[in-house]
Amino acid sequence: MPSTWDFGGLSFGEFGKRTYEQATRDDILGRSAQLAYYFLLSIFPLLLFIVTVIGLMAGPEGTFRQELLKHLGTAMPEEAYSLVEGVLTQVSEGARGGAAVISMLAALWTASVGFVAVMSGLNAAYGVEETRPWWKARLVAIGMTAAVSALVVLALGIFLFGGWIGRAGADRLGLGEVFSTLWNVLHWPLVLFFVLLALALVYRFGPDLEGAKWAWITPGAAAALAVWLLSSAGLRIYLANFGNYGAVYGSLGAVIILLLWFYLSGLAILIGAEVNAVIEDAAARSGKPDVHRRGERRPQLTSETSAPELKEEHQRR
Repeated sequence: MPSTWDFGGLSFGEFGKRTYEQATRDDILGRSAQLAYYFLLSIFPLLLFIVTVIGLMAGPEGTFRQELLKHLGTAMPEEAYSLVEGVLTQVSEGARGGAAVISMLAALWTASVGFVAVMSGLNAAYGVEETRPWWKARLVAIGMTAAVSALVVLALGIFLFGGWIGRAGADRLGLGEVFSTLWNVLHWPLVLFFVLLALALVYRFGPDLEGAKWAWITPGAAAALAVWLLSSAGLRIYLANFGNYGAVYGSLGAVIILLLWFYLSGLAILIGAEVNAVIEDAAARSGKPDVHRRGERRPQLTSETSAPELKEEHQRR
């Protein structure tokens, strides 16, 4: 996809300038706060859905839950992780027997709220109105929720059993120590692969675009992953050395930290969408578009856009 990775023919400086201007006009900081709120509403139903599916299909739910929380704890701040771990343990223990299926479906519906909010933010980045019927848009959100959950379950299965299976085969070939070293090295690239795959699903099916092509890795997905990793690491360092939310806010400190992490995560997703949208628009202007918008195309605004045009565009939005 040359029109994607050559930044639509833009120089790096012009690309960065357009991305900043468009992200500012799309108010991604405000939209990230909106996403953080919906993520907070969705995170526990999503985790409950994943744990319930694992419990119904894989048997030893406790082992998988511990593995899920362990990997989640590597990305989340410690205080937020403790909050999520406690709530998930309490809720998941109540979802047993015949009530598990009902709880799973209810959790799937509730968790999809977060993806509905993401779809709205992606549409804003691409400058399109949502033209899909509400039920179709909700089905897309539910489908993305289920797909991301399936990726999580698959990743946990690989992490739990992949090393054991690989070592068993390597021992027969006399390569047990070599495989153990390689597995420790490949552990994190696998995590990044599943994150990139989830971002590819979101950027492909989230916005209301017609004829969008599948791409495993786009500049926007790479940018979103980089921003997410850096911001999450920065937040953990800040909290470990400077932040003491527990002393100021008491038991609410963990909730505030979790919201802050969700805010940074939503900001990373929207930045990636803005990057892809600017590149796609530049490619369309050069005569080689990758996608076609269903609705009316919103012009991408640049520094040369006149004041009356800016006012007219702002009023139209």
